[in-house]
Amino acid sequence: MSEEEKTRQLEGPARRRRPRLGLALLGLGGLCIIWMPLVLYLKEFAHFSMAFGGVVIGLIVLGCAVLGWIYPSRVQVFGAVGMVFSILSLMGAFGGLIIGMLLGITGGCLCIAWGPKPEKSSRNRSRSKGRIRRLFSRSEGSEHSTGG
Repeated sequence: MSEEEKTRQLEGPARRRRPRLGLALLGLGGLCIIWMPLVLYLKEFAHFSMAFGGVVIGLIVLGCAVLGWIYPSRVQVFGAVGMVFSILSLMGAFGGLIIGMLLGITGGCLCIAWGPKPEKSSRNRSRSKGRIRRLFSRSEGSEHSTGG
């Protein structure tokens, strides 16, 4: 399936089916990762370079969440990048007290695993209706045979 077809498939009602939970967790993880080095820098416990690195990593994770929301056809790539930078945040920002790293990894995994729901074709619907009719006809037939 080409990218154009994939994007066209995601427009309309399918567009509502973004991995909202995954993107929300990824964005929340990015905010936690940004928060940790800023607090340490403002309290003057950390050097500027460590705080700057942590903020950049957190902004990348947060940016992956925002871009995944804007471009749902590429959400798997943004989820993978966000997950890698969430792991790297352990070195630069102590992973946002590890909570940000875990939220980023969980959100990235949900984004990677996400896929649009396939549309049910009319053929599948008619098959399932036929199965249900056969099931009911069997149960009605068995009632008549046992009751008679």
